[in-house]
Amino acid sequence: RSAADARCPYSDLIREEPVTRYERTWRLSRPTHPDEGLWHGHLGFVKEGELSTLDWDDSKMDFIRGEASSGIVVPFLINDDSRIVTFQLVSGQVRTTTVTSNLQALLNSKGPHYWKIDPLSFRMEFDDWKSTVVGVTEFRGSLLYPNPNWTGRKNLETLMDGLRAATITLRARASEASSLDTDSDWFQQAIDHVRRGYGRIHVNGIELESGEESKFILTEEGGAMLATDKIEATDEADEASPADLRDAQSKLLEKNVELNPVSLPDEGEDDEGG
Repeated sequence: RSAADARCPYSDLIREEPVTRYERTWRLSRPTHPDEGLWHGHLGFVKEGELSTLDWDDSKMDFIRGEASSGIVVPFLINDDSRIVTFQLVSGQVRTTTVTSNLQALLNSKGPHYWKIDPLSFRMEFDDWKSTVVGVTEFRGSLLYPNPNWTGRKNLETLMDGLRAATITLRARASEASSLDTDSDWFQQAIDHVRRGYGRIHVNGIELESGEESKFILTEEGGAMLATDKIEATDEADEASPADLRDAQSKLLEKNVELNPVSLPDEGEDDEGG
């Protein structure tokens, strides 16, 4: 490939002006080229009015870290051939949608092309996913009024008809060190309702092996688990290196399973307790 072909696919989109969303000012760093076909960068924001241990350098077009964080920086890696983006998740601070929605907004801030960035997922049945977690910690369901009937879903029928609702959103969170009852009538009816084509469900749980959060999504098309993987860092730094991100991407691709994009709602910026 020529030198022109090897340019970073988003290098022309990097601009000095950041993007402000949900009262946070997000910036995209200048890309680096750690290996053939791979492009590395940073996405993040600096918290205003706090001890300045994280800053932005206009000359370097990148974030400068101090001894502690006063914002969020997410390293990411773009595979030029597969167009897959690998990025680092930080429990309690950075969600998948935090990265995908803000990276998409930054890439689209200049145009003329429109970028769409969706998380990748593996197809999986709910019972198979449930066997990989200690318990179900959170449930979120967006349900639609059905056509033609409510067979086997009396609880939902009573609720929606009583409210005269065309749509309802249900949300439940387990008490500490507990699990939601996935065998309850409410849970089972919601699952059945979505499988019939009337909504979407998001379920979170704690992985048996790692103790980390696992996310499951159910739609009319079936169940899916977000494509994430754990890797061992190459040094003591909190930030995953380009090599770490490359290895994580390779591990996912080597699983030889079908990866599917999944559309997730942009729920705003409530990471890090904000």
